Amino acid sequence: MAGGEHPAGLPRRRGASEGSAVRASPSTGAPRYATGVPRQYLPSPKHKWPKGFGTLCPALPEADPQQLLQLAIQVPGVGNNKLWVASGRWCFCAQPSGGEDVWHGFPVIGGDVDERVWTALEAAQLVTAVEVRRLRRQRALPEAWP
Repeated sequence: MAGGEHPAGLPRRRGASEGSAVRASPSTGAPRYATGVPRQYLPSPKHKWPKGFGTLCPALPEADPQQLLQLAIQVPGVGNNKLWVASGRWCFCAQPSGGEDVWHGFPVIGGDVDERVWTALEAAQLVTAVEVRRLRRQRALPEAWP
């Protein structure tokens, strides 16, 4: 993995550790899934920029949401059927969208995220301690991706 690159090839915040390996299946090297079925990202019009409402997702390259979803983890005790992932200045939550392992996601302000999520994301090596400290202080969503 090149310096400055997220485990899924997504942008990583400058100064972040490049030792952030994704926990993967020993046999295939693919991310582990809750149901054994590959997750599928289905965008929700509710969160779609620029005409959506609620928490709007940033304008992302087409492949990035699916890559983020593949890395997302479930955190016990923090909402049923929610997945969490962070990348750079962004934290995302994913919820089921109908169908088997079909999800939609939306950004969450880092300062509003449950502490158990940060602990789990750091333990899964999806974020560094420096990224967690920065995201914990976040009080508004960034204006643009990454």
